[in-house]
Amino acid sequence: MGRKRLSLATERGPVSMLQRILCAVVLDVSASTAASGALDAMIAALPQFRDAVLKDSLLTRKLSWAIVAFSDTTQVLFPYGPVTEWVPPEALEHGNGTAMATAILETFRLQAEHVEDLGEQGIPVQHKSIFLVTDAYANNEPPERFDEAVQLIEEMKKNDCSFFGIGVEGADMNILRRLTPRRTPLRLAEVNDFATFFAWLNASMRVVSVSQPGERIKFPDPMKTKPRKENNGKKTEPENPIGWAEM
Repeated sequence: MGRKRLSLATERGPVSMLQRILCAVVLDVSASTAASGALDAMIAALPQFRDAVLKDSLLTRKLSWAIVAFSDTTQVLFPYGPVTEWVPPEALEHGNGTAMATAILETFRLQAEHVEDLGEQGIPVQHKSIFLVTDAYANNEPPERFDEAVQLIEEMKKNDCSFFGIGVEGADMNILRRLTPRRTPLRLAEVNDFATFFAWLNASMRVVSVSQPGERIKFPDPMKTKPRKENNGKKTEPENPIGWAEM
């Protein structure tokens, strides 16, 4: 059975020939993420994100959106396509494992297929980005798969693809730093942070939609930086980096 191909015409009319912005979110739906409350917070934020995108007609036409979930296995919740055809899930069943690198590799595979499909239709790609949201306690996969994911992230950066690591409460930030050594991962420590993050993501995609091809864009920080405090009460480095995002 062959993979689904784009068509220049659908029941709703012709497909837009505007250059595309590819954006995928890779969600950790492991038991540990569910236990922290992060999974429910992510699910609650997704409909708000969709509604916000649909209020911008240009972004709606240019955004190719994908959602991938993973625990012990990888599940493609929505392959790359128009956000108008995406229905945010009301719930997601969590699993017992965290096959993180496997999910990353699968998302890159989906991205490559979609870029090829767009190319066959003569539709250019403006930018590509992947956002990984996880606690980063990877298991249920061969160790070398993680190294393969690290290498592919670095290679795809040269191909105008931005990869962002985002840690939920209790995440192993050192593992996320290994994935993107040149980009400090973001920490979402509170459940309310997810709504703020997806609002930032919508605003960032809007900026990209009106940018020029190849233009490098620096975005405002999605979260307010909050100094951490050690047991002795002294302030240390902020929870999240300043100048975190650039595409």
